[in-house]
Amino acid sequence: MTDRWHSQGDGEHKMFHCENNLSDEPLFLAFQSLKRSLYHMVRTQKISGLRHSEFIMLIRIHDTVTGSNKRRKKDGLPPLPGVQSSTLSKMTGCSASSVSQVIGALEKNGLVERITSREDRRAVFVRLTDKGRETLKTAPNPAMDRIREAAAMLGEEKNAQLVSLLNEFGENLDRLNREAEAGETDDSGRSMSEKNSRKLNEEKAH
Repeated sequence: MTDRWHSQGDGEHKMFHCENNLSDEPLFLAFQSLKRSLYHMVRTQKISGLRHSEFIMLIRIHDTVTGSNKRRKKDGLPPLPGVQSSTLSKMTGCSASSVSQVIGALEKNGLVERITSREDRRAVFVRLTDKGRETLKTAPNPAMDRIREAAAMLGEEKNAQLVSLLNEFGENLDRLNREAEAGETDDSGRSMSEKNSRKLNEEKAH
């Protein structure tokens, strides 16, 4: 399949379009369908009265603080009072304003609190309250229950195959992304991703 690109408009308003935008790729369509189903599920379900994005942020804050302080303890450093919103923004890929909005909603519900650093008054940390920790322990997860139910409908064998294939596919994407970012090439100037793709096809042919 060859993608054909063409331009529209002039000067700084010129835009480029691809005539083949992957809409005819079965794998792409399958992922798009799965994405729509998951997005609908997380938008329509609430967990302990929280939107899914709020509950996920609660988990992020807990796991980040716990993991960070374990590493600091191992390195002989004092624990941090929480996690900064800028760190959460980088981890989630969300804008600072979006993260602040979610934290504000959690704070309003008494699930998190903001702590100002004693060493640097400009540094503000976020951490779970006792209510927030209790919510994580006791909250049901209907979204995860629905995913498990859908997986069970496949049967044990197909479910195991799906997990294995998705893990392998994700690992392949991660490797190709790393190589693309590093811009690795072999002695002939050919990209490592092209070389690996050819190697995989040869292995499948045998």
